[in-house]
Amino acid sequence: MIIYYCLDKENVISLIVLMYVNGLSPSLLFSFDHRSFIAMADKEETPKEKEERIQGYVTFNAGRRFGEWTIEKKLDEGGFGKVYLVRRKDGQTAALKAEPNEVEGGSAIKLEKNVLRDLNVKGEMPHIPVLYHAAKHRNFCYMVMTLLGDNLKALRNQQPQKNGYSTFTVSTWIRLGIQCLYSLKVIHDHGFLHRDIKPNNFLMGHSSDPERSRIVYLLDFGLSRSYAFKSANGKWICRMARPTAEFRGTVRYCSPNVHNEVEQGRRDDIWSMFYVLIELHCGLPWQTINSKEKIEWIKCRIKDEHLTQNIPHELRSVIPALRRLDCYHRPDYHGIYQSMIAVQKRYKVSNDEPFDWEKAKGFKIFHRNIIFNFHPSKMVSTTASQLQNYLAKLDDPSQTRKFLQKIYELRLTNDIIFEYGADLVLNTWTSHGTHGYLARRILEKWSRDEVTASSSSNSNSFSNSHSSPNSNSSSDESSAPAPTAPTRKRAARHILYHMNSTKKYKLDSDYEETDEEYADEYELAVDEIIRRNLENRAVEYPCVHSFIKSSDWQNCKRMAARKSS
Repeated sequence: MIIYYCLDKENVISLIVLMYVNGLSPSLLFSFDHRSFIAMADKEETPKEKEERIQGYVTFNAGRRFGEWTIEKKLDEGGFGKVYLVRRKDGQTAALKAEPNEVEGGSAIKLEKNVLRDLNVKGEMPHIPVLYHAAKHRNFCYMVMTLLGDNLKALRNQQPQKNGYSTFTVSTWIRLGIQCLYSLKVIHDHGFLHRDIKPNNFLMGHSSDPERSRIVYLLDFGLSRSYAFKSANGKWICRMARPTAEFRGTVRYCSPNVHNEVEQGRRDDIWSMFYVLIELHCGLPWQTINSKEKIEWIKCRIKDEHLTQNIPHELRSVIPALRRLDCYHRPDYHGIYQSMIAVQKRYKVSNDEPFDWEKAKGFKIFHRNIIFNFHPSKMVSTTASQLQNYLAKLDDPSQTRKFLQKIYELRLTNDIIFEYGADLVLNTWTSHGTHGYLARRILEKWSRDEVTASSSSNSNSFSNSHSSPNSNSSSDESSAPAPTAPTRKRAARHILYHMNSTKKYKLDSDYEETDEEYADEYELAVDEIIRRNLENRAVEYPCVHSFIKSSDWQNCKRMAARKSS
């Protein structure tokens, strides 16, 4: 603080001018006796000092609390704010994003939190972070949201370079593209445009969260704008397009319409997404150019066939189709999705394959309530207790279908199936009029799944069946697949584990073909039991002969004979 003292009125103006000349701004001017004056002023800040002061508003020490969340450490920082790891008392972790209010244009957190709340108003939406808490303080705003992992740009840069540039493989690239497309459809269906699509704003779920670690999330809604609103009767009404629109977005990825100051629509978000996908796959024509003018010149003049010449041919028609739309038109999301699926099928890409950044290290996939560890043939199952819980609740008529469907969706290993007797419990439901078809579908899936049989040789793998429990299929045993070696091993393993303790087991429909085929398949199953018995003495050898002589075996033979006739 600098203080000036002036003895008369005539020199007050000169004093103020002098202060401005010296880089000072008078903040206080007063007089005690109307003759002498005192002026106070703060020395003007340098840009560096101002930046340090502003960033100090969002610099928090570990242990500081924001509501029920406590700061643990800083995760990242940028030109507009900082991101911290926070934790709740129940152990839940999240990310706290803080921005000072003095940034140019003001903090975007207010707009961003409003968009996130609207998107998640009916519950958590796929590919959209959850907003836990948000507030505004005197000098900064903050919000607490889902903790996410690396963005696509950072993950791409981790890949080995080819010709001086890092890209994803087609397997990773096309699966990311499908998720990015769906994330845009989600926000568009809620009446919002993102308007700043770029690789930095697509993030993977955090590696510590197995449910989200392989899901792409769309982030940073600071430039979002609603393009439509719901009327009183629930119908969507588009906002009128403006004659000219200011530039909003990132130069490298925005559509040509943004450069031409045309009102943005859903097509422009999709357009930007395809620029992102081209960059991640083979690089953009303006990849190494930083000049805004040069990028605009190339982008607005390049032909579509030249822009898309290095991407799969199934996707080359998308950008020409976007050019035919205006800001009111709805893009053909389904058509784009089908084109991406065509690429995935042509390259034989499975959704369970590891992503490029996962291949160099052990990784886990959380899929349908099971964690599969793909590093050197190890598997960790979390379904044993869930299966036991579902089986225990099958006697409740109001919950039967619900828990049958959950059992159907579980990816089970043979060890879990036999340990908890799931096959025996479901066999009792196969004749049930209401839910029998679903129980039969579960058993059928297990019986023809080679993975189930492979556990008889103690290998670790998982089911590849993706059929839906709601699809219509005949319950007639004649539609069952032909008996195979894996199903013989499965039958042998059934007898091995259960025949000594129960006489109620019936062989699957796979063995109910003809008397001769049935007997032949059973003899092979018995051979398998004998072989296994000699290896590990799991059961006493006489149990096989006692079963052959039992009434169950004779009944099965008579049923097969009736069916063949």
